[in-house]
Amino acid sequence: MDALIVEDSVVFREVVRSLLCSWFPGLRVCVAGGVEEGHARYREHAPPLVLVDIGLPDGSGLDLVRRIKGESPGTTVAVCTSHDGPAYEEASRAAGADAFLAKSALDGKGLGGLVRRALGSRRGEVELLIPPSERGGKTGGKPQP
Repeated sequence: MDALIVEDSVVFREVVRSLLCSWFPGLRVCVAGGVEEGHARYREHAPPLVLVDIGLPDGSGLDLVRRIKGESPGTTVAVCTSHDGPAYEEASRAAGADAFLAKSALDGKGLGGLVRRALGSRRGEVELLIPPSERGGKTGGKPQP
């Protein structure tokens, strides 16, 4: 497994999974809807990249960040949340997150770059196949040129 998305919104996690798989053909992505399921999937698959929401139904995604980074400091863990204030970013970094992505500003450049950094050393150079119209676009709105 190459990536794990821990997100309680089925729609959002499927959009992100779909984008990642279309941008990176062959990328293997698993999903989880909460902290405990996310931790179990992480332990089962040990993906090099984990995207975690903060607000999950069975706890804080920041607790999951701490657990994963405590078990495997080399895993790239990014918090991807709708809570985009500076306090949330600081809390995410303090928990050990390698990156902080606001859902409202999620685009191909930021997400694609994160995947390349996390997987590049494991899979050789990872090719990014984002169409130009989506490189600056947001997942929740119209792509920007």
